[in-house]
Amino acid sequence: MVTFKENINVVFRLNFGINVGLGHLYRCLKIAKTFKNKKRIVFVFDKNFNLKSIDSVLKEYKIIFLYKGSEKFINQSNDAIRFNDITKNFRQKFTIVDDYRLSNIWHKKVKKENNKIIVIDDLLNRKMFCDFYINYKYEKFNKNRIKKYLPKKCIKLLGPKYNTLDNNLFKNKKKEYVMVNFGNSFDYKNFEIHINRIINICLQNKTKLVICVGIFSKNYKFLDKVSKYKFIKILYKKFQIEYYLNKTKVFVGSAGSSIYEMSYLNTPSIFLKIAKNQTNNQLDLNSWGKFFYFNNIKNEKYFFELLQVLIKYNSRIRRIKNKNLIKKNGIKNIFSKINLE
Repeated sequence: MVTFKENINVVFRLNFGINVGLGHLYRCLKIAKTFKNKKRIVFVFDKNFNLKSIDSVLKEYKIIFLYKGSEKFINQSNDAIRFNDITKNFRQKFTIVDDYRLSNIWHKKVKKENNKIIVIDDLLNRKMFCDFYINYKYEKFNKNRIKKYLPKKCIKLLGPKYNTLDNNLFKNKKKEYVMVNFGNSFDYKNFEIHINRIINICLQNKTKLVICVGIFSKNYKFLDKVSKYKFIKILYKKFQIEYYLNKTKVFVGSAGSSIYEMSYLNTPSIFLKIAKNQTNNQLDLNSWGKFFYFNNIKNEKYFFELLQVLIKYNSRIRRIKNKNLIKKNGIKNIFSKINLE
């Protein structure tokens, strides 16, 4: 029996879903889009969600699902065995891993002589066995922490200069919207009163409002009532929203990848911590943009007074210079360090 080997350049291993969100998929797709030959790229996921908005973006790549029916991820060792079996005919040069569940246990089992492992991460809370480690959230880790979790010979790409900003982001001079966007897995339960406050503030300031309902969001039915207002636009389960991000004058949302997008676009922003991995240093945020960070929205008075100010004096605030606005060359910097082509 003859077994044909496929000349695959890169295999991505990541996961997305209701509990995980879409952050891992977003950043891997932005890297994948940079490759000239899309046919030599493979994405390996847990399961198929059959979501049209995502399927339309992934159609130019080869997609593999590790689990079927009631099957699910059990542990790293089992997952690595499945991964090796399903990719055994690929002669990939790189395996790019963006999954909090996977550590050196998984990496060692899938490591091959001619296969470089690249880990994309923003936690550094587990041991890695990789050739390259990308973490654009933190530039300066404690040396002991790096020594504990990363191999000595691993090439470390740390800090915002290795961000994965989308090429469809542009610094549009015409700013129209206040955007509310808490990511793709946000539960709007108990948030209706806050949305109504934001609506009233936008109405008072004669400002358009965009509310993003993520693909895996819950309890957002009440938004149907406010969608009748002409100055409000609801974006239901849209995967790509760069058009509206470019025209956003004030951003209100989760403190994830939006931090880097808003920094590049120089958009005054109020960030809320929605997930555990969204812990940020206020000093870093101050240098990256006109940013304000809240662990929660309990201090309502200050939160909404701040929103009023950011809208009313928006053009003046945006003219204030920041030390280190994020630049849109992160993926180029990654490619310069790793010969991915």
